[in-house]
Amino acid sequence: MISEPRLFQHPEGAYDQQYGIDRLGLTFHTQEGKDLLELCEDFGYDPAGPILEIGCGTGRLSLSIILSADSREILITDPSPAFCEITARKLSALSRDLHNVKVAVLTAEDVSRLPKSTFSVILLRSVLHHVLDVARFLAECAEILAPGGMLLFEEPCAEGYLLMGAVTQFMPTVFRSKGIVLSAKHLADIQTFADGMIFYARRDLDKSTAEDKHLFRPEELGRVCQICNLHLEFFPNRFFYNIRERNEPLPDSYFEQFYFNYIEYPLAWDRELLDLFDQHAREYLRYFSPLAKNGALPYTYSTFLCKKAVY
Repeated sequence: MISEPRLFQHPEGAYDQQYGIDRLGLTFHTQEGKDLLELCEDFGYDPAGPILEIGCGTGRLSLSIILSADSREILITDPSPAFCEITARKLSALSRDLHNVKVAVLTAEDVSRLPKSTFSVILLRSVLHHVLDVARFLAECAEILAPGGMLLFEEPCAEGYLLMGAVTQFMPTVFRSKGIVLSAKHLADIQTFADGMIFYARRDLDKSTAEDKHLFRPEELGRVCQICNLHLEFFPNRFFYNIRERNEPLPDSYFEQFYFNYIEYPLAWDRELLDLFDQHAREYLRYFSPLAKNGALPYTYSTFLCKKAVY
């Protein structure tokens, strides 16, 4: 218990089902962790120090790293005790010696309580957009990294999310033009999506009580990292799970597929509304398909690697 506990604003026990994580097998987990550690090796990190995961959630990344890091010391953390317990149960089912693994309750605001110049790698999977003061958090992560250590995270980008919201806000008009009558719930779901994209991108609001707070621009993160003596590498439209394909072209349907994954999983729209969008929104989303060539697509979810300077 490094920090005072803080619960997630949604039911922790329903998280895996909503995001489809419960369908992932150990083969997937092993490959994802292996790819991330190989990425760090490509950029010349020193694996002598322990690994820290901030915001483990239900342990998707935790299992992945533990299955790939041999006997490295690993600290798995989350602000929610419920998430920590879910992850610990999954770890206990791995049938391997876990003497090198510790699980702790830790909030992002208390990262500075960890020892300075210690960790070889800090990992965050979809966590930074929950942190209110991003600049302070990155600075404190830099302090606890060993020289040459790496901070690795994947996060939503403002450009792609705002484009998704812009397309979505006009869909009720499209449906009306086709004589389709939407229920009050479906109209509310659509409005929530469009409003959410603007909320995440705005800089003039108090977001202290919101669960999701930010969308990111790589050039802004680059400037913050420079102040923190971190060198930023940006991998657009790559998640942790497909970072090994970072030099390969994205499929023409990338943007529309990302859009439909977003409304099905994070937003959890019902099948009726999903089918309506499948029938009537794809033609507008295909507008972006030619941009897949040579990586000209808008940034949606991307991976960021920050390496601490070696003095």
